[in-house]
Amino acid sequence: MNASDPHVAPDTGELDVRQIPKSQRHPMIFARFDALAPGESFVLVNSHDPIHLREEFAHYRPGAYDWRYLEGGQSERLWRIRIIRITDDGLPRDGSERAASADLFRRARGGVLD
Repeated sequence: MNASDPHVAPDTGELDVRQIPKSQRHPMIFARFDALAPGESFVLVNSHDPIHLREEFAHYRPGAYDWRYLEGGQSERLWRIRIIRITDDGLPRDGSERAASADLFRRARGGVLD
């Protein structure tokens, strides 16, 4: 937990998706999120405001996340958003999607993303 927000553990780093092919970004981001424990977070770095991604989070992970803009601007084409996992609520109950997401994230980090 940190002093500025006692409900949030220190972040687990940044996920910079600016060089990732667009078709792989959302699955990679959801995989990173699904690998977090409640209270953990990461900072998403993107070249645009990920409005559609936020809508997907609202639809697929309702109540399970918090979304905080840290930096953003069209002139710099740089957005930094802290995505925090606040609970397991709103996640698939059977675990299959979560396991698949976590596996995708592990493969992507190892540079073996299909």
